[in-house]
Amino acid sequence: MEPGDYETLRPLLAEKWEKVDNGGALLFHLRPGVKFASGNPLTAADVKFTFDRLANLKDNPADLATNIDHIEVVDPLQVKLVMKDKTQPLLGLLTSPSFVIADAKTVQANGGLSTPDAA
Repeated sequence: MEPGDYETLRPLLAEKWEKVDNGGALLFHLRPGVKFASGNPLTAADVKFTFDRLANLKDNPADLATNIDHIEVVDPLQVKLVMKDKTQPLLGLLTSPSFVIADAKTVQANGGLSTPDAA
């Protein structure tokens, strides 16, 4: 969001997004060429890892992900977030710092998990 305009969402890591599956999912088209500080490229797998990890952490921020049914990696630069309830808001919640995309390779190399036993 731009300072002063907290209603209009603008793309940053994604070039664009669109509702798909009759409004039951959001398809994000990731910006090519984005790299983490490690030098690893940002991919749809990192988005899936981050959102799965958030949903599985036994902590308060996991509540933000309760409307995400599952995440599908469409290709390296496209990821689909399938909602449990398409009438509930999700896009605005993704601006929360809890949804900052993590470098999955680096997190995993340091013992981080995205599975139900994530701590």
